[in-house]
Amino acid sequence: MRPLLLEPLAHALEPATTTDSIEFSQIRRRLAVDTVRRLGALGPDALKVQFPVDIRFESDRSVWVDACEELNEASPVPWALALER
Repeated sequence: MRPLLLEPLAHALEPATTTDSIEFSQIRRRLAVDTVRRLGALGPDALKVQFPVDIRFESDRSVWVDACEELNEASPVPWALALER
């Protein structure tokens, strides 16, 4: 049996909101945490997730660490960060 790696990509539900906007950055962390919780419950071997904070709008590294710790708590399976360009 081959391992199952899920790589969800977050997007805004409103057409006028883009993923590189300040509006999206304000919900990005919640989306990442909710996503790992929901998809992790389906039993994949691992998740590959987007960084939960948009560093263009949040420069405080302690917020970055807190967000990743929140992912750890929410995910029932191992996770890795996806490379973004």
